[in-house]
Amino acid sequence: MGAPLKIALLELCGFHDECLYSQVRFIKEHGDHDLHLFATERIKDRVQHFPGLDSSYFFPNEKLSLSQLLWLRRRLISEGFHKVVINSASGKNVRNFLLLPYPERLEFVGVIHDIQRLRKSFDQRLISRRIKKYFVLNDYLLHPCSRYRLGSFYPIFFPPVESQACPKREGELWVTIPGRIEARRRDYDLLFRTLKAHPVAKSTKFILLGGGSEKHGVGHEVRLRIEEMGLLDQFVMWENFVPVPTFHSYLAHSDYIMPLVSLQRNEGLRYNQQITGAFNLGISYKIPFLMDSHFEKFEDFQPNAVFYNESNLGEVLQKLSVPDRGQYYREAKWTFEAQQERYWKLLRA
Repeated sequence: MGAPLKIALLELCGFHDECLYSQVRFIKEHGDHDLHLFATERIKDRVQHFPGLDSSYFFPNEKLSLSQLLWLRRRLISEGFHKVVINSASGKNVRNFLLLPYPERLEFVGVIHDIQRLRKSFDQRLISRRIKKYFVLNDYLLHPCSRYRLGSFYPIFFPPVESQACPKREGELWVTIPGRIEARRRDYDLLFRTLKAHPVAKSTKFILLGGGSEKHGVGHEVRLRIEEMGLLDQFVMWENFVPVPTFHSYLAHSDYIMPLVSLQRNEGLRYNQQITGAFNLGISYKIPFLMDSHFEKFEDFQPNAVFYNESNLGEVLQKLSVPDRGQYYREAKWTFEAQQERYWKLLRA
């Protein structure tokens, strides 16, 4: 197991806090390690009470000044940290922070959310002068890379949330589309065209589990389309941010997770280089996917999904039945112990 380490976990971009809890558990349940979180105020309410953190500090602003970065650098050096894990290892804050000088004993490890950056981003090349080891968030992103050492882990563990009553009726089948209602990434038009041509049973409900009023949100337009088609009784949606207990309650009662990513649009094509958060949510709750056949080539999804293409989606939806959840995610890789071992394999390398 090795000697205890003093580890800093950094989230300087204000995003991807959904990846932090798994890492906190991987580190704290591995040994008597000290773990300290440094992040921006944006995610404070969601992460400050994570059990296991020895301390946490939140910068009040999103764009960090040189004096703030120097303060963080001094703390890491003077307090004897051994490793720094950067949860979002890209962006200007991270670039500026890593351009500062550090002693050789302090090792930096990054989580890269878009592997395209490793090949094409000038800023990422600057960051990679300091970071030589990167985590990706799915095995299908582990492309051969001679310049860096890559490892993967799946952030599929989430903090317990207050249980909440859920209005699912007996006999209903829920197809849940998690995430903000955005046309850039999700092909709602395909879903609506399909439902118009191939009506599904009234007991099939589509849960649009995300707000639709944020930047790039099309919640209003989607609701109008649902009304025009007379399908209000078969859709559940929210205007704004979905409260965390509500979000997880609806997830837990879902029968299928449908990422609905559009692989015909530029934003959808990005999922060859990164994941959608829907993947980890489905795996976490052991819910089978309903997904585009493009993903059938990836080992994780083959035994854990129902696949469709544009021409047969209607038939697939009409034939859906309540799944036997015990038949999915039986592989050992989905256990906490297996994921923790993966994490430490790269962290210790």
